[in-house]
Amino acid sequence: RSKEFGQQQFLQLERANNNKSQLEQKQKEPTHSRILKDAFHLMDILKISQKHGLSKVFKRAFRDTLFIIDDGDKELVSNILIKQGTTWNKKLAESPDWIFRRVRRVVPPPKVLYNAVKDLFETYGPLLCARTGRPLFDYDNWRQARNILTTIHLGHVSDSSGVPFYFSMGTDKDGLTLYRCSRGTNSLEGGIHQNLIRRFGSFGASVELMEAALADYRLRHNIDVC
Repeated sequence: RSKEFGQQQFLQLERANNNKSQLEQKQKEPTHSRILKDAFHLMDILKISQKHGLSKVFKRAFRDTLFIIDDGDKELVSNILIKQGTTWNKKLAESPDWIFRRVRRVVPPPKVLYNAVKDLFETYGPLLCARTGRPLFDYDNWRQARNILTTIHLGHVSDSSGVPFYFSMGTDKDGLTLYRCSRGTNSLEGGIHQNLIRRFGSFGASVELMEAALADYRLRHNIDVC
């Protein structure tokens, strides 16, 4: 199917999801699940062509739209970078890991995130590659973009209020705080993945026995972490 048809379907879903009364009603609903879509896997839903000249630029823009940097942390880091003879934007492009160890980031509420990501898709999606002449988004990409917006609209991406993701790990030579982020890591689940591998990896048991063993493990694990 054509990219134009895909974009039309994307816009139709966007109009439906962007109904103000529906969105505001969703914001008033209680959080039904603390299990959130990992941001990396969310970005990985969109399978854009790596041959497009704007693919890397778009991925960075998508990342920076999902994660909002703490203003206070950014100011502290920017002041140090100025003393080092460089700038925030240059350091972010050359060594993003250095930046992200020294700043905290938040995934904004659904209403804010939805509009920001929608604008990003509508801006970058139709842009043509200078070499191939093809747009960044084809039909499948517009469908994937719709799914991403739906996930955001349902509140399955934004950070849960009151849940800390950052922990201080000390300071560097410039006095900047070094942070460890637990977002998207196995530690959020109490290390359950490795425990399952160690305990059940060599069972060689039937499906029925494994279901019973997992049910027992799940109960004991939930009791321990509560």
